[in-house]
Amino acid sequence: MSIKWLQLREDRQKGDFLSLARILTKFPKDSLYQTEFLNSLTNEYWMEFLKFIVWRALVPWILYSTQTLIYFAHTLEREEDSG
Repeated sequence: MSIKWLQLREDRQKGDFLSLARILTKFPKDSLYQTEFLNSLTNEYWMEFLKFIVWRALVPWILYSTQTLIYFAHTLEREEDSG
């Protein structure tokens, strides 16, 4: 189900998913997440931003974590050899 035709309007500006999230916070939580529309909407936005999340958040985190582990392993090994 494609929902790209949906355009949220708020104060005469094109809304986005964050605007929709603010609107959805006013609804009762238990009945809101059981709707097929919201499941489709969440899936649409998730698929659209999945590459962005992976390349802008996950990959840099993995690289920085790996570099940090290598740095500390090298530093501890050097201290052990000299001490």
